[in-house]
Amino acid sequence: MFSLELRDHIRAILAAMPADGVLRGTVATLAHVHAKTIDLIRSRIDLSDAQAAINTLNAARSEIASVLGVIREVQPRKLLSATGELQKAIEMFSSLAEPDTKLRALHTFLDSFIDVYETCLRVQTNENALDLVSAAQPLSAALNATQNALVAVSNALNYDSSGSESAEHLTLILFSSNTYRTFVEKLVAVGIIYDEIAQLFGVTGTEQEPSIVKVESGSLWLDIAGSATVITLVATLITRATQWIYRTYTDEGRIAAIPRNVEAVEAVLHLRATLLEQGIGSPELDEHIEKAAVKIATNLDRLLRGEPRVEVNRQLLSVAFSEEQRFVAESRQKQIEGQVGEQSEGGADVT
Repeated sequence: MFSLELRDHIRAILAAMPADGVLRGTVATLAHVHAKTIDLIRSRIDLSDAQAAINTLNAARSEIASVLGVIREVQPRKLLSATGELQKAIEMFSSLAEPDTKLRALHTFLDSFIDVYETCLRVQTNENALDLVSAAQPLSAALNATQNALVAVSNALNYDSSGSESAEHLTLILFSSNTYRTFVEKLVAVGIIYDEIAQLFGVTGTEQEPSIVKVESGSLWLDIAGSATVITLVATLITRATQWIYRTYTDEGRIAAIPRNVEAVEAVLHLRATLLEQGIGSPELDEHIEKAAVKIATNLDRLLRGEPRVEVNRQLLSVAFSEEQRFVAESRQKQIEGQVGEQSEGGADVT
């Protein structure tokens, strides 16, 4: 799991347990009653004075009885919904990573609390109210401890993505497992695509150079900043190429390389049309645009080869989940056979 994904799941859990939400508010109130009742008994009970003991127990009983009023003020549907959302967020996190001890404990405390709460809704007695405040006390502590821990982890996972004011970001996630060689090849491919587009826009010098904001390996998570016009078009072309690959696979049931002849490349990427919209295009530039388009297509193919899921600037693109394994297997077979990427439809490979 990338640190970006981890941070997103942590934020989902935190969003499901706001301090001013119905769950935290109700649990905190009930936990306060529990603490007040225990303090009352510990500080005032005197078994040598029967009347004082009776008075203390009556006061404790009144505190417990107040719980029934709390229950009546809370809308059960809202409390149960809030609890379910938090449990769902915890379960989603646990399905993707080894569950944290605090999260496991929190989930268990939530289960216990809801069981007792539903019992108390059905039968509102002091005994059930006492069980409810007893369940709320460890749950309240777990909610507070979990929040503190998750906020600390989330803050540690933050990184400075500001860059210069004129810079635009490309955030790219490729979810397949990469070897060292393929990881480097995909990074190089992104760089070549960026350079070709920068030349088309006439972006040169230090302004041309993209800067690495974040890179994580295993799979590939890349965040780079660069010229706004260049980065925007890089993201657009990656998205168009990905959609074409998945659409072709869905419609025809086969892995297809991004074409390399000029007309076919334009049909997939619409590069010339996009450049014309931005005032770039002339007979003198035609040959350069054609060569750049083929080179970009070659490196898009290398970048996206064997990737059943791609996320571009937080937009997830994918083949159907049921087709992912077959897509990856066929991509690997094509790579072994040398039928994808390395042979252009027009002949020689362009790098």
